[in-house]
Amino acid sequence: MDRRIETEKKKRSMKKAFSASIHWHGLQGGALILREEEILFRCRKTSIEKKMQRLSLKYRDIQRLESSGRLRLLPDIEIYMKNGEYYKFTVFRRKKFLESTAVIRKGIDKDICSG
Repeated sequence: MDRRIETEKKKRSMKKAFSASIHWHGLQGGALILREEEILFRCRKTSIEKKMQRLSLKYRDIQRLESSGRLRLLPDIEIYMKNGEYYKFTVFRRKKFLESTAVIRKGIDKDICSG
């Protein structure tokens, strides 16, 4: 019984990761990782800028997240930052990604409003 509870706790505390490619001088493959305070893009390619190898997008700095793609066939999302920066990603399991970020951002917005 204790083992099952520990497994459930681990599942809930695990970061959510999604296979993704950033549109940056072509497609650069990697992963989008949802953390408590940020969306982190990790790419292991050494041929791109250091900033893009480990790109941190803080939820508080995101203006909006949109689903995009031609005729919605490609699983693309666009992230617009409050400082004017813009990032486009192809995200596998896009619907689940958007649902997960919405839940996290609701919690953050609630904390900001009550704080």
